[in-house]
Amino acid sequence: IGIAWGRALYATLKYLPPDPLISNIQVYTLLGAAYNEPQLQPNLMAQLLLNAYNGSMHVMNGPYLCYSELLCAEIKKDASIAWTLNNVHSFDLCIVGIGAKPSNSSYFHFDDTIVNELTRLNAVGDICGNFITAKGEPCISSISSRILSIDIQNLKRCKNVVGIAYGADKVPAIIGALSGGYIK
Repeated sequence: IGIAWGRALYATLKYLPPDPLISNIQVYTLLGAAYNEPQLQPNLMAQLLLNAYNGSMHVMNGPYLCYSELLCAEIKKDASIAWTLNNVHSFDLCIVGIGAKPSNSSYFHFDDTIVNELTRLNAVGDICGNFITAKGEPCISSISSRILSIDIQNLKRCKNVVGIAYGADKVPAIIGALSGGYIK
Protein backbone atom coordinates (compact mmCIF):
# COMPACT_ATOMS: atom_id res chain seq x y z
CA ILE A 1 0.00 0.00 0.00
CA GLY A 2 1.30 3.42 -0.93
CA ILE A 3 0.21 6.37 1.21
CA ALA A 4 0.51 10.11 0.68
CA TRP A 5 -0.71 13.06 2.75
CA GLY A 6 -3.49 15.58 3.16
CA ARG A 7 -5.93 16.97 5.68
CA ALA A 8 -8.91 14.92 4.50
CA LEU A 9 -6.74 11.79 4.29
CA TYR A 10 -5.51 12.40 7.84
CA ALA A 11 -9.08 12.80 9.12
CA THR A 12 -10.18 9.63 7.31
CA LEU A 13 -7.31 7.52 8.64
CA LYS A 14 -7.89 8.68 12.22
CA TYR A 15 -11.29 6.96 12.18
CA LEU A 16 -10.43 3.66 10.52
CA PRO A 17 -11.92 0.83 12.55
CA PRO A 18 -9.29 -1.73 13.61
CA ASP A 19 -9.57 -5.13 12.01
CA PRO A 20 -7.38 -7.94 13.36
CA LEU A 21 -8.15 -10.04 10.28
CA ILE A 22 -6.14 -7.60 8.16
CA SER A 23 -2.48 -8.17 8.86
CA ASN A 24 1.01 -8.18 7.41
CA ILE A 25 0.39 -5.14 5.22
CA GLN A 26 3.37 -3.24 3.89
CA VAL A 27 2.89 0.53 3.78
CA TYR A 28 5.17 2.78 1.72
CA THR A 29 5.15 6.56 1.87
CA LEU A 30 4.90 8.12 -1.60
CA LEU A 31 6.64 11.43 -0.92
CA GLY A 32 8.75 13.33 1.55
CA ALA A 33 7.41 15.30 4.49
CA ALA A 34 6.50 18.98 4.56
CA TYR A 35 6.75 21.46 7.39
CA ASN A 36 5.44 20.69 10.86
CA GLU A 37 1.78 19.94 10.17
CA PRO A 38 0.81 16.33 10.98
CA GLN A 39 -1.41 16.23 7.88
CA LEU A 40 1.68 16.74 5.72
CA GLN A 41 3.72 13.94 7.26
CA PRO A 42 3.31 10.76 5.17
CA ASN A 43 4.99 8.74 7.92
CA LEU A 44 2.19 9.74 10.30
CA MET A 45 -0.37 8.69 7.69
CA ALA A 46 1.34 5.30 7.46
CA GLN A 47 1.32 4.98 11.25
CA LEU A 48 -2.41 5.79 11.41
CA LEU A 49 -3.06 3.03 8.88
CA LEU A 50 -0.94 0.61 10.88
CA ASN A 51 -2.79 1.55 14.08
CA ALA A 52 -5.83 -0.10 12.50
CA TYR A 53 -4.13 -2.92 10.63
CA ASN A 54 -1.03 -4.93 11.47
CA GLY A 55 2.04 -4.59 9.29
CA SER A 56 5.15 -2.51 8.72
CA MET A 57 6.05 0.77 7.08
CA HIS A 58 8.74 1.96 4.73
CA VAL A 59 9.25 5.72 4.99
CA MET A 60 10.61 8.03 2.31
CA ASN A 61 12.80 10.00 4.72
CA GLY A 62 13.47 13.43 3.32
CA PRO A 63 11.85 16.78 2.70
CA TYR A 64 8.98 17.18 0.25
CA LEU A 65 10.68 20.17 -1.35
CA CYS A 66 14.46 19.94 -1.50
CA TYR A 67 16.74 22.95 -1.42
CA SER A 68 18.21 22.10 -4.81
CA GLU A 69 17.74 19.77 -7.78
CA LEU A 70 21.07 18.12 -7.00
CA LEU A 71 20.08 17.38 -3.40
CA CYS A 72 16.76 15.89 -4.53
CA ALA A 73 18.48 13.74 -7.14
CA GLU A 74 20.94 12.44 -4.54
CA ILE A 75 18.19 11.65 -2.01
CA LYS A 76 16.30 9.72 -4.71
CA LYS A 77 19.36 7.47 -5.09
CA ASP A 78 18.91 6.09 -1.56
CA ALA A 79 18.13 2.38 -1.99
CA SER A 80 14.82 2.34 -0.08
CA ILE A 81 13.58 5.57 -1.68
CA ALA A 82 14.63 4.43 -5.15
CA TRP A 83 12.80 1.14 -4.61
CA THR A 84 9.54 2.92 -3.80
CA LEU A 85 9.94 5.38 -6.69
CA ASN A 86 10.57 2.53 -9.13
CA ASN A 87 7.91 0.11 -7.87
CA VAL A 88 4.85 2.17 -7.02
CA HIS A 89 3.19 0.88 -10.19
CA SER A 90 3.12 -2.62 -8.68
CA PHE A 91 1.35 -1.66 -5.43
CA ASP A 92 -2.07 -3.18 -4.79
CA LEU A 93 -3.40 0.11 -3.45
CA CYS A 94 -2.34 3.74 -3.26
CA ILE A 95 -4.22 6.21 -1.06
CA VAL A 96 -3.60 9.83 -1.96
CA GLY A 97 -4.91 13.20 -0.93
CA ILE A 98 -6.02 15.62 -3.61
CA GLY A 99 -4.85 19.13 -2.82
CA ALA A 100 -6.39 22.46 -3.82
CA LYS A 101 -5.05 25.18 -6.08
CA PRO A 102 -1.79 26.63 -4.74
CA SER A 103 -2.05 29.94 -2.93
CA ASN A 104 -0.01 32.00 -0.52
CA SER A 105 -2.19 30.74 2.32
CA SER A 106 -1.92 27.07 1.33
CA TYR A 107 -0.07 24.48 3.36
CA PHE A 108 2.89 24.54 0.97
CA HIS A 109 4.13 27.93 2.22
CA PHE A 110 5.26 28.90 -1.28
CA ASP A 111 6.37 32.43 -2.00
CA ASP A 112 4.58 34.65 -4.53
CA THR A 113 6.96 33.72 -7.33
CA ILE A 114 6.14 30.01 -7.15
CA VAL A 115 2.40 30.58 -6.62
CA ASN A 116 2.33 32.93 -9.63
CA GLU A 117 4.25 30.41 -11.75
CA LEU A 118 1.89 27.57 -10.85
CA THR A 119 -1.09 29.82 -11.54
CA ARG A 120 0.33 30.68 -15.00
CA LEU A 121 0.68 26.92 -15.61
CA ASN A 122 -3.04 26.50 -14.77
CA ALA A 123 -2.42 24.36 -11.68
CA VAL A 124 -5.72 23.43 -10.04
CA GLY A 125 -4.32 21.19 -7.32
CA ASP A 126 -1.84 18.45 -6.51
CA ILE A 127 -1.47 14.73 -6.03
CA CYS A 128 1.51 13.66 -3.95
CA GLY A 129 2.75 17.24 -4.18
CA ASN A 130 2.80 17.13 -8.00
CA PHE A 131 0.66 19.91 -9.46
CA ILE A 132 -1.84 19.20 -12.24
CA THR A 133 -4.21 21.08 -14.54
CA ALA A 134 -7.97 20.55 -14.79
CA LYS A 135 -7.22 18.24 -17.74
CA GLY A 136 -4.95 16.15 -15.53
CA GLU A 137 -1.75 17.28 -17.21
CA PRO A 138 1.32 17.67 -14.97
CA CYS A 139 2.48 21.25 -14.38
CA ILE A 140 6.21 21.26 -15.02
CA SER A 141 7.53 24.17 -12.97
CA SER A 142 10.78 25.49 -11.53
CA ILE A 143 10.22 23.32 -8.42
CA SER A 144 9.28 20.08 -10.18
CA SER A 145 12.79 18.65 -10.09
CA ARG A 146 13.13 19.59 -6.40
CA ILE A 147 10.11 17.56 -5.26
CA LEU A 148 10.77 14.27 -3.46
CA SER A 149 7.78 12.28 -4.64
CA ILE A 150 6.71 9.50 -6.93
CA ASP A 151 6.12 10.22 -10.60
CA ILE A 152 2.33 10.46 -10.56
CA GLN A 153 2.22 8.96 -14.05
CA ASN A 154 3.00 5.67 -12.29
CA LEU A 155 -0.28 5.89 -10.38
CA LYS A 156 -2.03 5.12 -13.66
CA ARG A 157 -0.43 1.66 -13.57
CA CYS A 158 -1.22 0.97 -9.90
CA LYS A 159 -4.04 -1.58 -9.42
CA ASN A 160 -6.20 0.66 -7.22
CA VAL A 161 -5.81 4.35 -6.40
CA VAL A 162 -8.12 6.05 -3.93
CA GLY A 163 -8.16 9.83 -3.87
CA ILE A 164 -9.46 11.61 -0.79
CA ALA A 165 -10.49 15.28 -0.79
CA TYR A 166 -12.92 17.55 0.97
CA GLY A 167 -14.36 20.95 0.10
CA ALA A 168 -15.70 22.91 -2.84
CA ASP A 169 -12.24 24.38 -3.47
CA LYS A 170 -11.04 20.88 -4.37
CA VAL A 171 -13.55 20.26 -7.18
CA PRO A 172 -11.21 21.45 -9.99
CA ALA A 173 -8.40 19.29 -8.59
CA ILE A 174 -10.69 16.25 -8.32
CA ILE A 175 -11.73 16.78 -11.95
CA GLY A 176 -8.05 16.99 -12.90
CA ALA A 177 -7.23 13.80 -10.97
CA LEU A 178 -10.07 11.95 -12.72
CA SER A 179 -9.28 13.43 -16.15
CA GLY A 180 -5.63 12.46 -15.80
CA GLY A 181 -6.52 8.89 -14.84
CA TYR A 182 -4.61 9.12 -11.56
CA ILE A 183 -7.39 7.76 -9.36
CA LYS A 184 -9.56 4.70 -9.95
